[in-house]
Amino acid sequence: MPASDNIEIVADQLFSHIVECFPVMCGSDEFHFLPRLQHNDNSFAAVDNLDTNQIKDTVSELQTIYRKLESINTEGVLERTIDCELLKICISGILIELEEKKSWRYNPLLYLKTAFIGLEQAIRELPVKKRNTSERVKNRLHAIPKLLKQAEINIRSVPETFHNASLSMIQDCHNYVGILKDLKLYDEFEAHLSKVDEALVSLRSHLVTSVKLGPDYRFNYPSLEITMKQHFQTRNDLKDVFEIGLEESEEARRALVEITREIGTADSWMELYNSYTPIDPESVDVVAMYRQETLSLQEFFQKREFDWVDTSFQLDLVETPAFLNSIRGSASFSASISHRVDNRDLFYITTNKAADSHTTVRLHREYKFLSAHEAFPGHYLLDCVRRSLKNPVRCAIESPLFYEGWAYYAESLLEEDGYIKTPIERLIHNKRTLWRAARCMIDSGLPTGCIDREKAEKLMEEIGYPRDEAAQLVSRFQLNPGYHLCYTLGKNEILNLRGRYGTLLGREEFHRILLEGGELPFHLIERRYKACTGGENS
Repeated sequence: MPASDNIEIVADQLFSHIVECFPVMCGSDEFHFLPRLQHNDNSFAAVDNLDTNQIKDTVSELQTIYRKLESINTEGVLERTIDCELLKICISGILIELEEKKSWRYNPLLYLKTAFIGLEQAIRELPVKKRNTSERVKNRLHAIPKLLKQAEINIRSVPETFHNASLSMIQDCHNYVGILKDLKLYDEFEAHLSKVDEALVSLRSHLVTSVKLGPDYRFNYPSLEITMKQHFQTRNDLKDVFEIGLEESEEARRALVEITREIGTADSWMELYNSYTPIDPESVDVVAMYRQETLSLQEFFQKREFDWVDTSFQLDLVETPAFLNSIRGSASFSASISHRVDNRDLFYITTNKAADSHTTVRLHREYKFLSAHEAFPGHYLLDCVRRSLKNPVRCAIESPLFYEGWAYYAESLLEEDGYIKTPIERLIHNKRTLWRAARCMIDSGLPTGCIDREKAEKLMEEIGYPRDEAAQLVSRFQLNPGYHLCYTLGKNEILNLRGRYGTLLGREEFHRILLEGGELPFHLIERRYKACTGGENS
């Protein structure tokens, strides 16, 4: 068998090992460093193993598989070259998380999210064969105390912002457990829930009395350059990315001034934004409103150009689960754990935050753009395409840079295609652009010294956040460096490719080639465009 024919065998070996170690995290888009995979036996008996020795074994196995991929000869066959490169990039991302970031040593949220997302998966996943909901939930409930105990063993120091966020999430998890008690799934259900509550109490006690608190900046920045080069595979360094964010910010500010003049008012653009009330949350069912908006967007864009996308994966709009309230935004998307079309994707809406919070304001004023970003033509469309790909490598692997870049780019199509028409809607669009640009500048500027902490907080204040909330957001950005720049950098990469190939191919074909290639690094996407336009052999 030629060496080039072994890619599928190595991919299967890689995916089987990863999903065996991380069955919950592979089933959720919350953990962007892992591919999207489903455990083979679908029993929901297993949960992720974060034991130190297990992680060492996993690292060793991934390194072995990486070396196998390096030995495969794909010369002259572009698509197989891309598959091989994508698998190596996937491994690099996991190794960065396990070896460089080592978030399993300092991030309690990793354990809490794994525990309760796993439980939510078991509750929401439709039964398969003889495995019923009660059995799946029982398996996951039994596993939660052990997983949270592992957090106590592994974690000895925590960054301050993670510490505060973890304490908030523990309370949210208690609330979630309380809500579940009404389900009465089986005889010992409440007793098992009580053990989960006890494990949460124990973890909280550990975080309050036994761990050392450290400054946020110490924990992740050293791995950021490695992430940019080895996982995102971007040709831009962080200072380049800062300049991209700065340019986007300046363009958005100019547009906001021009739109304000067009409206013809003495008010500033910020005053116009703050006075804009497209809905009355007291009289409107917000979830129902988002549901209708999502349907309107899908109908509009499918008629225009995305009719080729298989949208048989059903999308449900639901309240955000209680355990995610403090760590998710007011609107977010979660794709189904499986590729079965009878399972449903979820568009989470959080309507129970404080009425005057900035996130609630955004939920009401920016609902068209939030629906486009999370659903259509954003994340939901992208996941529909990914899951319909026949290529077993590309249907499993996601890229934060592509994932968020596409969803942010999708928002711009609302204005470009005439879905929004009024000046105030265009003002909302450019205000969101300013917000994305600020996040990009903070994410790339703090570790490089392009801006300092004071300027970072000022940027958030300038787009409408109160001082205390601005400071909290900057701290949170520092805990996940590299992710917040993905929106602006990813969109910029798409626009650059469109500038080079969009006119030649036509917009619909440009989008089809972009999406049907999978969530690739952008230099590999360009190679596919060159092949499609006669510039490179396929």
